[in-house]
Amino acid sequence: MSLYQLLESNHFSSLDTHNLRAFAIQLLASLAFLRELGVVHSDLKPENVLMKHHSKVGIKIIDFGTSMFVH
Repeated sequence: MSLYQLLESNHFSSLDTHNLRAFAIQLLASLAFLRELGVVHSDLKPENVLMKHHSKVGIKIIDFGTSMFVH
């Protein structure tokens, strides 16, 4: 399930604070890791953020088709 599908199933209402914080921390850690590698995702959107498991808070960033290296 993507983050977009999760929001859509929730009728686009806000997520609870605990899950929102966990998603934000993981997303920022992922972006920091990509920065260390010198990679720009260039198509980051809710559809490209997947939940690892529906009962646990964990994400995967997908669709690196348009990504590029910084240099």
